Amino acid sequence: MTTAPILGRLLVERSSLLGSSETTLDRVPVGVPVTATAKIAGVRTSSGRVSLILDDEWGGSASVIIESSRVVAAFRTAGAKPEPGVRVQLHGAVTPPVAKCPKGIQAHAIRVVK
Repeated sequence: MTTAPILGRLLVERSSLLGSSETTLDRVPVGVPVTATAKIAGVRTSSGRVSLILDDEWGGSASVIIESSRVVAAFRTAGAKPEPGVRVQLHGAVTPPVAKCPKGIQAHAIRVVK
């Protein structure tokens, strides 16, 4: 039986003075930089921004916002399209929960990974 990924629980890497460690997004304070590698589950574009839903392999997912120009550049370089199933790595900062949506990521860099 397969369960749906839990939004806000994406596995991320968090850097600190003691090095980096893996944890879930919901355990990282707002504003802290994180790195995530996961597959795209959903894509939506609007007014110069792209909203991605990323799913990891361990039952977590997260909502990510990034400037569309960064997405276009990353996918053009990789010769791919931003579509479900494509694996990406991104760097950004944890955003606060809004309404009924849990913490997310405001990404400032993205790249396609194999």
